[in-house]
Amino acid sequence: MTSDLLTIGMATRGEPDHVWFTLTALHANHPRCRYVVVDNTPGRDPRVEAITRAVGGTYYHRPDLTGTSAPRDAVFRFAETPWAMCIDSHVVLETGAVRAALDFAAAHPGSRDLVQGPMIYDDGHGYATHWTPTAPPGLWGVWGRDPRAATGAPFEIPMTGLGQWLMRKEAWPGFNPLFRGFGGEEGYLHEVVRRAGGKALCHPALRWRHKFRDVSGWHNNPPPPYPLHLSDHVWNLLVGHRELGIEATEQIRAHFGKRLGAREWDALVQAASAAQPFGGPRPEVKRQKILAVWYSDNTAPAELLKHSAASVIAAQAQTLRHDVTVSACSWDPIVGAPFDRPGTRWGQFRGARFGATVPSWPRSNRPISGPGRPATSTRSRSASTTSCTRPGTSTGSVTRSPQTRPRPS
Repeated sequence: MTSDLLTIGMATRGEPDHVWFTLTALHANHPRCRYVVVDNTPGRDPRVEAITRAVGGTYYHRPDLTGTSAPRDAVFRFAETPWAMCIDSHVVLETGAVRAALDFAAAHPGSRDLVQGPMIYDDGHGYATHWTPTAPPGLWGVWGRDPRAATGAPFEIPMTGLGQWLMRKEAWPGFNPLFRGFGGEEGYLHEVVRRAGGKALCHPALRWRHKFRDVSGWHNNPPPPYPLHLSDHVWNLLVGHRELGIEATEQIRAHFGKRLGAREWDALVQAASAAQPFGGPRPEVKRQKILAVWYSDNTAPAELLKHSAASVIAAQAQTLRHDVTVSACSWDPIVGAPFDRPGTRWGQFRGARFGATVPSWPRSNRPISGPGRPATSTRSRSASTTSCTRPGTSTGSVTRSPQTRPRPS
């Protein structure tokens, strides 16, 4: 039986083999949960999609969610369970880890804590429980081991790597929307959680193993399939520390920025100062108001129309950054379509913006367009619209149902 308490999700880019091993290990060796994969590879990866669907998971192709912060944040946004665990697509959870996560979640229904486990070394014996800060107040450090891990009870830690973490969805604080590329989220997230009233915990039973990437060139290993720029890491550190009101510019420069040119470093500092107020709120992402129109003349099979309509509503829910209104028009109601409402005529769901209830038109003289057209709308956040696009895109379009054609009047 699949748990309705926990979703385990991951972000990935161009690493189908890693996703296969991670999902297969979860599906074969642990209690069944819901699985989510957010793939920001520029082109849809059929191999990642296939293994995700094979284990009963949900695949999201979101090349617009670049970097590591946005797709991992989406794991929590897309989860439909009270709790979510985000893991790297090259992490294997040890026996008992998922069971321990489910037990912790069930025992702490109001938790605001960020819960992680020890990272186990390749030999299966050594492990690290946390990061020890190396340049306070800078939020980074080196791997360390706390003897309290032997007790089995969760304990507080300063920070650790984000190869695995567990949190209640409603308590998830997200990342700063200015973050880009790779690096700088560790430590920052732990402090954000603490300031929101939670704790950063190490749960000894949430043991995980991480496949680190060999970047030494040994055995001609291929380069990472995603961009790795030191400037992105430095940018995230500058922005994150400014958001939290922590003055660590000199520490960031001494540990990371000195490897950049002076001009590039100065430009990053100035840009971060302009974009993120010191100790102030995160900048708000400007939301677009989008209108998606779905229409049909009902000539396609009813089941196909129903699935087509459902795909539009699913896309509406996945936009994350925009306020989407879906308006639907068809010659006749489609039973089971998400625009339908039990016991009510199709044309009555126009909403106040659209005027009065639609009259019942004889099929032979129903207009193709105009104010008397049967219509319904499903709104997300906002009823106002300024453009007509598919959710998740910025180009104007109208969503047609499959296999439809103009019907003569």
